[in-house]
Amino acid sequence: MMRDLINVALLLLAILLMIVLAPPGILYTAYLCVARMSPRKAAGYLSASALAVAEAIDRLGGVVCRDLFNALFIKENAYQIGQNGETISYALGINKGDGTLTDVGRALANLLNFIDPHHVEKAVLSGYPSRGRKPAPMSNH
Repeated sequence: MMRDLINVALLLLAILLMIVLAPPGILYTAYLCVARMSPRKAAGYLSASALAVAEAIDRLGGVVCRDLFNALFIKENAYQIGQNGETISYALGINKGDGTLTDVGRALANLLNFIDPHHVEKAVLSGYPSRGRKPAPMSNH
Protein backbone atom coordinates (compact mmCIF):
# COMPACT_ATOMS: atom_id res chain seq x y z
CA MET A 1 0.00 0.00 0.00
CA MET A 2 2.75 2.44 0.95
CA ARG A 3 4.73 1.58 -2.22
CA ASP A 4 1.59 2.31 -4.29
CA LEU A 5 1.26 5.75 -2.71
CA ILE A 6 4.94 6.47 -3.28
CA ASN A 7 4.63 5.46 -6.94
CA VAL A 8 1.64 7.77 -7.43
CA ALA A 9 3.48 10.62 -5.68
CA LEU A 10 6.50 10.09 -7.96
CA LEU A 11 4.24 10.12 -11.01
CA LEU A 12 2.59 13.37 -9.95
CA LEU A 13 5.96 14.99 -9.22
CA ALA A 14 7.33 13.89 -12.61
CA ILE A 15 4.29 15.38 -14.38
CA LEU A 16 4.58 18.64 -12.44
CA LEU A 17 8.30 18.93 -13.18
CA MET A 18 7.71 18.29 -16.88
CA ILE A 19 4.99 20.94 -17.06
CA VAL A 20 7.07 23.50 -15.18
CA LEU A 21 10.54 22.80 -16.56
CA ALA A 22 10.05 21.69 -20.17
CA PRO A 23 9.19 25.14 -21.59
CA PRO A 24 12.19 26.93 -20.05
CA GLY A 25 14.38 23.95 -20.95
CA ILE A 26 13.39 24.21 -24.59
CA LEU A 27 13.86 27.98 -24.62
CA TYR A 28 17.29 27.69 -22.96
CA THR A 29 18.43 25.14 -25.53
CA ALA A 30 17.26 27.43 -28.35
CA TYR A 31 19.07 30.37 -26.74
CA LEU A 32 22.32 28.40 -26.43
CA CYS A 33 22.10 27.40 -30.07
CA VAL A 34 21.59 30.97 -31.26
CA ALA A 35 24.14 32.50 -28.89
CA ARG A 36 26.95 29.96 -29.08
CA MET A 37 26.71 27.93 -32.29
CA SER A 38 27.01 28.52 -35.98
CA PRO A 39 23.68 28.25 -37.81
CA ARG A 40 24.68 24.89 -39.32
CA LYS A 41 25.77 23.41 -35.96
CA ALA A 42 22.68 24.83 -34.24
CA ALA A 43 20.38 23.28 -36.85
CA GLY A 44 22.03 19.88 -36.41
CA TYR A 45 21.87 20.10 -32.62
CA LEU A 46 18.22 21.18 -32.63
CA SER A 47 17.35 18.41 -35.10
CA ALA A 48 19.03 15.77 -32.94
CA SER A 49 17.34 17.19 -29.83
CA ALA A 50 13.94 17.18 -31.55
CA LEU A 51 14.38 13.51 -32.51
CA ALA A 52 15.45 12.57 -28.97
CA VAL A 53 12.41 14.33 -27.49
CA ALA A 54 10.09 12.74 -30.08
CA GLU A 55 11.43 9.26 -29.24
CA ALA A 56 11.06 9.90 -25.50
CA ILE A 57 7.47 11.07 -25.98
CA ASP A 58 6.84 8.05 -28.22
CA ARG A 59 8.06 5.67 -25.52
CA LEU A 60 6.05 7.52 -22.86
CA GLY A 61 2.94 7.44 -25.03
CA GLY A 62 3.30 3.71 -25.48
CA VAL A 63 3.32 3.19 -21.72
CA VAL A 64 0.67 5.76 -20.80
CA CYS A 65 -1.75 4.74 -23.56
CA ARG A 66 -0.83 1.07 -23.94
CA ASP A 67 -4.31 -0.30 -23.21
CA LEU A 68 -5.99 2.17 -25.59
CA PHE A 69 -3.37 1.71 -28.32
CA ASN A 70 -3.46 -2.08 -28.05
CA ALA A 71 -7.25 -1.94 -28.45
CA LEU A 72 -7.11 0.49 -31.39
CA PHE A 73 -3.99 -0.50 -33.34
CA ILE A 74 -3.49 -4.26 -33.02
CA LYS A 75 -5.48 -7.46 -33.20
CA GLU A 76 -5.84 -9.84 -30.25
CA ASN A 77 -2.78 -11.93 -29.38
CA ALA A 78 -0.50 -9.54 -31.28
CA TYR A 79 2.80 -8.02 -30.19
CA GLN A 80 1.83 -5.57 -27.44
CA ILE A 81 2.50 -1.82 -27.50
CA GLY A 82 4.04 -0.20 -24.43
CA GLN A 83 6.50 -2.81 -23.24
CA ASN A 84 10.23 -2.78 -22.54
CA GLY A 85 10.66 0.93 -23.26
CA GLU A 86 9.98 0.36 -26.95
CA THR A 87 8.58 3.01 -29.24
CA ILE A 88 5.08 2.80 -30.63
CA SER A 89 6.69 2.73 -34.07
CA TYR A 90 8.66 -0.40 -33.14
CA ALA A 91 5.53 -2.25 -32.03
CA LEU A 92 3.65 -1.07 -35.14
CA GLY A 93 6.51 -2.34 -37.30
CA ILE A 94 6.52 -5.74 -35.62
CA ASN A 95 2.75 -6.02 -36.01
CA LYS A 96 2.88 -4.84 -39.60
CA GLY A 97 5.31 -7.66 -40.37
CA ASP A 98 3.13 -10.14 -38.48
CA GLY A 99 -0.05 -8.93 -40.23
CA THR A 100 -1.68 -8.13 -36.88
CA LEU A 101 -2.47 -4.42 -37.30
CA THR A 102 -6.08 -3.28 -37.28
CA ASP A 103 -7.28 -0.85 -39.96
CA VAL A 104 -6.52 2.03 -37.58
CA GLY A 105 -3.06 0.59 -36.87
CA ARG A 106 -2.35 0.24 -40.59
CA ALA A 107 -3.48 3.83 -41.14
CA LEU A 108 -1.11 5.09 -38.43
CA ALA A 109 1.78 3.00 -39.77
CA ASN A 110 1.08 4.32 -43.28
CA LEU A 111 0.98 7.91 -41.99
CA LEU A 112 4.32 7.47 -40.22
CA ASN A 113 5.78 5.87 -43.36
CA PHE A 114 4.43 8.76 -45.47
CA ILE A 115 6.14 11.32 -43.22
CA ASP A 116 9.35 9.28 -42.96
CA PRO A 117 9.65 6.56 -45.62
CA HIS A 118 9.88 3.07 -44.08
CA HIS A 119 9.62 4.58 -40.57
CA VAL A 120 8.06 1.59 -38.80
CA GLU A 121 10.34 -0.86 -40.59
CA LYS A 122 13.40 1.22 -39.64
CA ALA A 123 12.15 1.29 -36.04
CA VAL A 124 12.25 -2.51 -36.02
CA LEU A 125 15.67 -2.56 -37.67
CA SER A 126 17.00 -0.25 -34.97
CA GLY A 127 15.98 -2.80 -32.33
CA TYR A 128 17.04 -5.92 -34.24
CA PRO A 129 18.75 -8.27 -33.37
CA SER A 130 18.79 -7.19 -29.71
CA ARG A 131 15.06 -7.79 -29.43
CA GLY A 132 15.17 -11.00 -31.48
CA ARG A 133 12.59 -9.96 -34.10
CA LYS A 134 13.18 -9.66 -37.81
CA PRO A 135 11.81 -6.51 -39.46
CA ALA A 136 8.91 -6.47 -41.87
CA PRO A 137 9.99 -6.15 -45.50
CA MET A 138 10.17 -2.54 -46.63
CA SER A 139 7.61 -1.53 -49.20
CA ASN A 140 6.23 1.73 -50.53
CA HIS A 141 2.70 1.07 -49.27
